[in-house]
Amino acid sequence: MEKVTILIPFYNRDGLLQETLDTVLNQTYQHWKVILIDDASTDSTVTSITPYLSNPRIKLIQNPVNLGKSKSLNKALEIVDTPYILELDSDDWLFPFSIDVLLAEAERQPEKVAVICGNIIGVIEDQKGKVIANKAYYGKPFVDKYDFILSNRVLWPRFYRTSALKKVGGWPTNTPDEGRSGIDDLGVLLKLVEYYSFYWINEFLLKVRMHPDSLSFSHIPQINNVKEWLVRNALKRWGGHFEPVFTVDEDGWKYVTELIPKEDDLSERE
Repeated sequence: MEKVTILIPFYNRDGLLQETLDTVLNQTYQHWKVILIDDASTDSTVTSITPYLSNPRIKLIQNPVNLGKSKSLNKALEIVDTPYILELDSDDWLFPFSIDVLLAEAERQPEKVAVICGNIIGVIEDQKGKVIANKAYYGKPFVDKYDFILSNRVLWPRFYRTSALKKVGGWPTNTPDEGRSGIDDLGVLLKLVEYYSFYWINEFLLKVRMHPDSLSFSHIPQINNVKEWLVRNALKRWGGHFEPVFTVDEDGWKYVTELIPKEDDLSERE
């Protein structure tokens, strides 16, 4: 019986999605399902992946109109019937052992652990798709939800406990951009960390393609605005005890540098 459903939302990923699917097919762990969510692509991606759909474990959902990544993932979440979910971007690659390692650790962890993650290799490409560098990115453990905010990180890969995702209502769509900015990962993690903890495996489990066409590189101002909204919204949900301080680095990315206790909380401690 399958224990893992891999969710792969995509929009216009012809030539890239096939490589991603091949890394799924080559997993040492084979008891998986795949739900592909086509967010109204306008290129030939759907036609090019038709051969993969002959595999009974691979299901395709097609949005009649473009909904954005968060709404697409939530549509898939509704029909997931396995205890674990792996979220996979349509241009990234798994190592052959990735699911085996993630599942084994997830089954060792208590119910309070909602997400298992690891380390990644960033495959940096130029405008023509040529690989110009590989860079290692390491995860880390977090002391609590505030430590997670101050880390300015998301988790890669994201191997979720399905019950936890469903309990928090899936990916947020109430953001200023309705979940379209490509920062859906931070949004759902801020929902989960309110009730659950995360577990980091110190192993490389994913290769992430970093190229100029990536949503995150082409919409930095929009992503910055949504990130600030997500952080402020989370802190408000958690009791409003802290005011975040943001700064922008030399590449234009916005970061939380400090959480300042509100005056009311300071006076209560004195």
